[in-house]
This record gives sequence, structure tokens and C-alpha cells, in this order.
Amino acid sequence: MADQVLQRDVAHLLTARLATAFTALTAGGAGDNTNINGIAIDRFVGGSLALNAEILLAFTATLAATKALLLKGVKIWHGDDGVNWAVDPYASIVDPGQVAVGAAGGSTEKGVFKLGVDLGSAKRFIRVDFTPDLNAANTDTGTVVAILNLAGFDRLPAA
Repeated sequence: MADQVLQRDVAHLLTARLATAFTALTAGGAGDNTNINGIAIDRFVGGSLALNAEILLAFTATLAATKALLLKGVKIWHGDDGVNWAVDPYASIVDPGQVAVGAAGGSTEKGVFKLGVDLGSAKRFIRVDFTPDLNAANTDTGTVVAILNLAGFDRLPAA
């Protein structure tokens, strides 16, 4: 009889990795509308290869009323050694969209925006790059970081 995987221990099935550095943003200034290069991540964990991943973009942003934090150009790069990357991205999400919008009178928004990616044919190392964009002029600020949850391993360790 096959073993059953119960969702009571979901942490046993996921491996979290910091995918980018924490990056401060100022509308129209530092970090705004600028590509953030990710950290090389080895998909081989504990004798097994992750076949998919969940990209979590954690953020806090002080936004003027109706102004937004947008996410542009998410790219997943892959390579054999974590240093040299393929010429073309493994996956590209051109315009994932709006992450947060300022409430009436302005507000501080906090949260997590998530995207999934199938890594079945990716090389051993991956990297997540993305471009955050504050669409206000010189007033809004924020901090973003990407976290990667590796999952769907081809082998699971014994419990």
C-alpha cells in the first residue's frame, strides 16, 4: 500500500529560499521601476529535485490614494551552475499586474503577492528577477522581497 501524504505537515513538503535581497523603493527614485536580480537557488535539496515553485513577493508600501505598487516583468532564469544563465529566460510573466492600491486619503499596504511556476524542464539552478513599479510621482515608498517555495520534489525524505 502506498504512503499517504497528509496536509497536516505541509512544511515537510516545501523548502523556502530567499530569492532576492530586501529592496527599498521610492516612487520616481531609487529602486522604482528597476529590475531586481535574484539570488541563485539550487533546486536539488536533500537528494531530490524540486519540480515546481511558488514565488512570493512580500511587500509593504505607503501609497497615496488610488496609487499603486505594480509588478512588471517577472522572469525565471535557469542554468547548470548558478553563475552562467541561459540566454533566454526559462519562464517570463510579462505583466502580473497590480500588487496593492492606496486607500482614500492614502494608506500603508502590506501583503504577499504569489505566482506559481512549473520547473519540470528547468536546469538545476534558478533565479527570479522582477521589476516593482510605484506609479505615483516622488511620494510613495515601499520595501519588497521575493521568497521562493520549492515543492513537488521527485523524491520525499522518509518522515
